Amino acid sequence: MAIRTYSTSYPGVAASKVTKSHCEGAPKRIGKIDVSTPEVTNSVVSCLCKAHNRPPVGRRGEQHEGGQGGDQGAHLISLSTFCSFGAHRKVRIGSFYFRVVRNDHKFLKFNDYISLFKLPSANRGEFIPMKRKRVNLSITDGIAMVLLDRPEVLNALDQQMWEELVNVFRSVTNDPKVRVVIISGIGRGFCVGADLKEVAWRGESQIQSRRRIEANNQQLAREMIGAPMPIIAAINGYALGGGVEIALAADLRIASAEARLGFPETTIGRFISGGASLMLPRAVGIAWAKRLIYTGEHIDAAKALTIGLVEEVTAPETLTERAVELAKTIANNAPVSIALAKKVLNRVSVGDLETALAFETEALLATYSTDDNEQGVAAFARGEKPKFSGK
Repeated sequence: MAIRTYSTSYPGVAASKVTKSHCEGAPKRIGKIDVSTPEVTNSVVSCLCKAHNRPPVGRRGEQHEGGQGGDQGAHLISLSTFCSFGAHRKVRIGSFYFRVVRNDHKFLKFNDYISLFKLPSANRGEFIPMKRKRVNLSITDGIAMVLLDRPEVLNALDQQMWEELVNVFRSVTNDPKVRVVIISGIGRGFCVGADLKEVAWRGESQIQSRRRIEANNQQLAREMIGAPMPIIAAINGYALGGGVEIALAADLRIASAEARLGFPETTIGRFISGGASLMLPRAVGIAWAKRLIYTGEHIDAAKALTIGLVEEVTAPETLTERAVELAKTIANNAPVSIALAKKVLNRVSVGDLETALAFETEALLATYSTDDNEQGVAAFARGEKPKFSGK
């Protein structure tokens, strides 16, 4: 069933000054209301409640269902509780569903917003969630900021996030306004690699697996390395497996002092991808590359700096500022010269990328059919140490 969404916002109306009059036409007008604090959120939601003459009804983290009366299986919540629900919670006011998305990550200085959509009267008891973006893109003064947005799972990569990342980098590559890209993660993690709990890939054929790997891991590396503008990875927390591979595909890497990096693939019976077999030895040397891959150990930011996996370490609270400062320095230089420099340097240093990607794909596919892979993934899901048989 299609849901009609309303995207008209309140131009020129400050969040703290939103009143009942602004919300009277909410079913047809409301789109985004900037709210920067819980107090302002309370004010906005209160106005919406008054406009519809209904209290908010909701349940923490659950989809709301019920008959046309709307209160079956739900309970009244205070506005303060509503605001403390966290990211991507839903609430019903009358026959309308609202979504409040809270994001306090200062990298893009996102404000909260409330999106309203209306259910057709014949289906008011049915809840259809809005599809949440996994990757956020914002462009300011020639600097594109790409944020991985699955903080609840430390930005683990599911199929949707892979697709969005590939599309985002294709988009910025074709945008003449973009001179530098910064990629980082929301929350405590930069990216912890593939989401091993995703079930979409289970039971797929080898041909399907090959297509997925090529379209996800390997294509993202191609897009990032082939982009004409420099890419800065601002590693804000855990960067494991596919997360480090994304960082390696960037041109420069700045890490928070709290960052932890590693390649845990061998601890779950898998293999590296995303061009890491080529770019990791080029960054840290063949000995350290082998050690990181063979052991699956996590190293801290200081060690990553020492071995050359990152070029700079900064305090967590200044990571964003430092990444933007570096991006501005690069953006002020001649774009054609920068693009040519990246092209030539990459041609010389990672000219064998396609060969590496092909070898990685075959090796990763080979692990899929092993007992060790099945044991490793299952043990990971249970939080246990796997017992490998070598089969």
